[in-house]
Amino acid sequence: MNDIEKAKKLCGSFNVNEHADGLVCLDNAINNIIPIIHGNAALGERSLKQGLQSFGTACLIEFNNTVFNFSLSLGDKEIEPALARDIYAFVFHAAQNAGKHSKADRVNVFVERARDTIEVSIIDNGQGIGWYIRTFKYRFGLYTMRDIAASYNGRCKIQKVSKGTIINAVFPLKLKSEMPKVVTDIFQSTKVS
Repeated sequence: MNDIEKAKKLCGSFNVNEHADGLVCLDNAINNIIPIIHGNAALGERSLKQGLQSFGTACLIEFNNTVFNFSLSLGDKEIEPALARDIYAFVFHAAQNAGKHSKADRVNVFVERARDTIEVSIIDNGQGIGWYIRTFKYRFGLYTMRDIAASYNGRCKIQKVSKGTIINAVFPLKLKSEMPKVVTDIFQSTKVS
């Protein structure tokens, strides 16, 4: 049973606790569909993995003549929210461009954790992005991808291959700290001598 079905059932109850649980389920459902409804690169309250899985499904629906394959290997540790949002936006723009402009029948998206980095690759078998467009005539999607990569002292590498395009970027991994610095500072300052 999905969150909306649970919400309907629980919100229809006369039990106050079940009603409250139903509202929580409804809130979860809203957080999952808002980025899809808006059709933009908003991750919302989801983890990077959840967002990319939802986006993969949205791509299959939106671009029904193209097979999208999302391969995610992110591990169990939570990623800093800002980095997660930026990686999501990067993948969003790259996959949207492939779906809209490449004339590909297959797009493979790889987001993989490798030691201290997260490596992102989007590979399609379409017509490829020509040098002129990559260099001079790019629009918002390519600009955003390059800007995101540059903000992490990285580079968005776009290659036209014999059949398609390969887009790569590497992001330094920032793990969500177990305890905020403010809290660790408090513990450090209250050591007993």
